[in-house]
Amino acid sequence: MTIKYESLYKKEFVQIGTIRKAHGYKGHAKIGVDDRYLADLTEQKFLFIHIDGYYVPFRIEEYLDQNDHIIKLKGIESSEALKRYHLYNIALLKEDLNHAQEATEQAEEIDALLGFSIQDAEYGSVGTIERIEDYPQQKIAIVMINGSEKMIPLHPSLIEAIDTTEKVIYTALPIGLLD
Repeated sequence: MTIKYESLYKKEFVQIGTIRKAHGYKGHAKIGVDDRYLADLTEQKFLFIHIDGYYVPFRIEEYLDQNDHIIKLKGIESSEALKRYHLYNIALLKEDLNHAQEATEQAEEIDALLGFSIQDAEYGSVGTIERIEDYPQQKIAIVMINGSEKMIPLHPSLIEAIDTTEKVIYTALPIGLLD
């Protein structure tokens, strides 16, 4: 029987977050994870902790709570054992990322809307996007209206069409959003 050994030294890793703190006393970890990597993380069997310059693999035994990002890693059996890794970076193999690439491409597409004007079905001409800010759930367009900044969510349910030639975003904003 031949066992193929492939070195992790040649692999590319992507940092996805950090170990925040222990959850309970059995070694469960509350982790902070960049939202664009969540879908990829839940599909993985291994997570890598960056220890002394190396990415060390740990088998993911359990996802206790995906909303609070609580996981259990094999070999870490107590909150005391987990303390050693407090605020350590965690990573996945780049080759295992599928969903993150899609999220990155979508984010780049939204960032390209800077300078576009917004034309709304109810409000008419709203203004020009001055800047785009990242919020936990979505990107927000900042538009100057009568000397004050207004925040407009760049959510697909609010965007009816985008004319890239004329640089216009056609929206259906909720009543009262700009008041």
